Amino acid sequence: MDQAIIKETSYSKIGNAIKKSLEKNLVPIVISNDDELTRKLFEKEKNITIAIALKNRKDKLYYRDSGFDEVMANFAGKNNNSLGIIFDELLEAEKLEKAKILARIKQNMKIAKKRKVRIRFIFVRSDKKDSLDLYSLGLVLGMDTKTARLVSQDF
Repeated sequence: MDQAIIKETSYSKIGNAIKKSLEKNLVPIVISNDDELTRKLFEKEKNITIAIALKNRKDKLYYRDSGFDEVMANFAGKNNNSLGIIFDELLEAEKLEKAKILARIKQNMKIAKKRKVRIRFIFVRSDKKDSLDLYSLGLVLGMDTKTARLVSQDF
């Protein structure tokens, strides 16, 4: 299924882009860098994928700043939204940043699994990877086999 990747910064522009993509029978995927906007999207929108940029975030003293929390997970589960993981960030990062991104992804997956939120891997610039690679990555990051299989079959 084709995707429409939306990188707008205001909620009204994102809403218009979502409507246009749904009219064209495309799956809307919103990529967000702003935590306030992300929370608003999880609260208000239904049946979309929201990807949170995990690169260049500052971790707190006692927890990782992954941009996704229990409250957002509750809204995502209630509104049938999915959590997107931007795979390109992981591929393009340096070693130390890659480790931090993997830890943030693992934290987000743990929260999503607890609230039964669907997870999708998103490829913005790079080519799609082999589904077996995605399946293996999902297992390593803590997904159960059924969920990892579903995530890898999206492609």
